[in-house]
Amino acid sequence: MQKEYSALHEEFLSSKTKGPGEFFRSINKVRICCHHHIMLNTMADPDLEDHEGRGNQDNSSTITQTIVSVETCIMSSKIAHLLKSVLRQKRSNCGPCKLVVYSQLTQFLDLIGIVLAHHSILSECIDGTITARGQEKALEKFFNNPEFEVLISSIAAAGTGLRITCTNIVY
Repeated sequence: MQKEYSALHEEFLSSKTKGPGEFFRSINKVRICCHHHIMLNTMADPDLEDHEGRGNQDNSSTITQTIVSVETCIMSSKIAHLLKSVLRQKRSNCGPCKLVVYSQLTQFLDLIGIVLAHHSILSECIDGTITARGQEKALEKFFNNPEFEVLISSIAAAGTGLRITCTNIVY
């Protein structure tokens, strides 16, 4: 991780313009890197990133192709903590385990989905690419099927009006 942070720092220092725009672009890159360093490598153009972290195109296939192993995904302390929490909740035998995970960065949601699938944890994902009907189906599975334990959602897609009364934990 130190290598990625150092590269970002050097990039900022070597930029020709050091105005507010460049400063905030650099801060955004650090924020993305804090979620997971691999996300910087999969972005076509970080300067064109929208608020959900996908940029002008859907990069979920790119990020899936870039990941060589699940261990690469778990290198993020956020994902490792989430996975430990989900597994602990499953072992607690306190009834059905239902968790909701929100993130503004949809590429990060893709990474979470890969790790959960590797550990046979069924999840549903709601982001800006899903239709209203698809969102209804995903929510129905999550609420009514005890096998679907995690709802992964972008803040923009499900941040308002989502009934989460059946959940144990919200991240």
